[in-house]
Amino acid sequence: MLFGRTAARALCVAALTLGTACSLAAREEAPQVAEGDMPGHWKGTCGATIDLAAAGTYEFRDFPTEDEAGGRPRLISGKGGWTLLDSAGRTEPELELEGEKEFYSLSFGKDGDGFKLHQWVGDPDDGNDCTYTR
Repeated sequence: MLFGRTAARALCVAALTLGTACSLAAREEAPQVAEGDMPGHWKGTCGATIDLAAAGTYEFRDFPTEDEAGGRPRLISGKGGWTLLDSAGRTEPELELEGEKEFYSLSFGKDGDGFKLHQWVGDPDDGNDCTYTR
């Protein structure tokens, strides 16, 4: 039975090592983002635009939102305030756009040496998403 315990310990150590390595790699992929990095004109692959001001306000045009009936996304225009939610307590930072009645969360991804914003609209399996770059 000694062999069984040794093999079990080796397997456990290997699993912990692999899990730690994967966890560290995932953290390295999340871009470092600060509020000062956000202002500017962002263009989406879906045709939408978002203008983020340094004062914490935004205005967007042709912004895709979930259609309650499950069809193609509705396109809206509007304005409100934005907040950078840091990565404390989450796997990566998020940009939150808050309007009069609703809010929208966009995630960050690496884009060369910088970053891009990504928005899922509805069920990710539907393929309705938009990536924003400057």
